[in-house]
Amino acid sequence: MSDDQGGSAKAWAVGRFDLVRSLGDVVTPGTALRWALFNRPTPVRFRNGFVLEGPAVTRRLATELALLGASGARFAAPGRGKPSDWIVDLPGGALTTPSGLRFALDSVQSVIFSETFLYDIHFEAFDLTGRTVVDAGANVGDTALYFASLGATVEAYEPDPATYALMLRNLALNPEVAARVHPHQEAVGEDGEITFRAGLRGGSGMYADGGQPVRVRSVSIATLLREVGQPRVFLLKCDCKGCEFQIAQQPAISAFDRVQVEYHTGLGVGSSVAALTQGLRAAGFDRMRVYKHNYGPYALDRHGVVHAARGPEPVEVPPPAGAPRLSADTGAWFTHGSSASN
Repeated sequence: MSDDQGGSAKAWAVGRFDLVRSLGDVVTPGTALRWALFNRPTPVRFRNGFVLEGPAVTRRLATELALLGASGARFAAPGRGKPSDWIVDLPGGALTTPSGLRFALDSVQSVIFSETFLYDIHFEAFDLTGRTVVDAGANVGDTALYFASLGATVEAYEPDPATYALMLRNLALNPEVAARVHPHQEAVGEDGEITFRAGLRGGSGMYADGGQPVRVRSVSIATLLREVGQPRVFLLKCDCKGCEFQIAQQPAISAFDRVQVEYHTGLGVGSSVAALTQGLRAAGFDRMRVYKHNYGPYALDRHGVVHAARGPEPVEVPPPAGAPRLSADTGAWFTHGSSASN
C-alpha cells in the first residue's frame, strides 16, 4: 500500500469513526455500525424508538435527520409524538417543528435548522407584530418563517434559483404564516447584476467554489428599502457569504434598529471582524456582541455572528397564545396560557 493509499484509508477510517461518535447517542448501535462500515444508513433506528425507512428515505435525508438529531431534535411519526418532537411525515414529504412550522423533507439542512429552531440564534422578541424584518440570504425560508411566526412582516431575499424554489414550497406549506412573507429572487449587496455560484444549497454565494454560475439581480440596502417602501426597519438578518462586509459599509444600514450578520472572513474585500464591527459602529450601532452560532470547529476570527443594536430596547410581551414553551419550573413542554403537561 502506498503512502497515498494509506493516507486515504486512514482518512476514511477517521471519518467513519467520527460519524459513529457523533450519532452514537441518537441512533441505535446497529444503525451506527452499519452506517460506518457499509455506508448504508437505512433503516435508521433512533434510540427513542422512531424508525426512518422506506423508498422515500434517501441517504441525504437520513444523514440530515440523524445530524439534526445529534443537535437535540427528537423525531416521531404523525399522531405519535410529544409536543417537543419533530414530526416526520414521509407520505406527505414534510417535517414539522415543535412550533408547528412545516418544511419539505428535501429542504432540510441539519446545520441551519438546528441554528434556527434548536439553538434559537435569531431570537429578538417574543412578539414581532408590527415590525419588519429583511432576511438577506433567506435560504429555504427557515428564518423567514421563524420571524413571520412571531408576527413580523418579512422581506425574504434568496438569489439561488433552486433554493428559492424550495423556499416557495415551504411557504406554501405554511399559508397562514407565509402571508406575512414577501419573497424576492435577488441578491443583496450592490446595485446591478452579479455572477452568483448556485446549486450548493446553504453554501451558494458570490465567492463560493464550484456550483453553477448564474447571473442574478442584486440590490443595495438603499434600493431595497426604497423598493419595499420601508424607510425604517426593525431588523436586518444577513447571511450572504461575503457580501456582509460590503453591506456594513453602506450608509443606508443605519435605517435598521438591529442587525444579525453571519460573517465569513476571507470572502470579499476588507473581510475582517474588525471591519464589520467598525462599519456598524460608524452607522450608529452602539451595542454589539460577537458569538459562535453552531458547533462547527472554527474560531471567531473566521466565522460567527455579529449582533448589533441601536435605539431603545423593544418592549417584551408574553408569547402568543398557543406557542409551545418549556417550563423553567418543571422542564415540561406546555402551551402558553395552559397548565404545564407532557
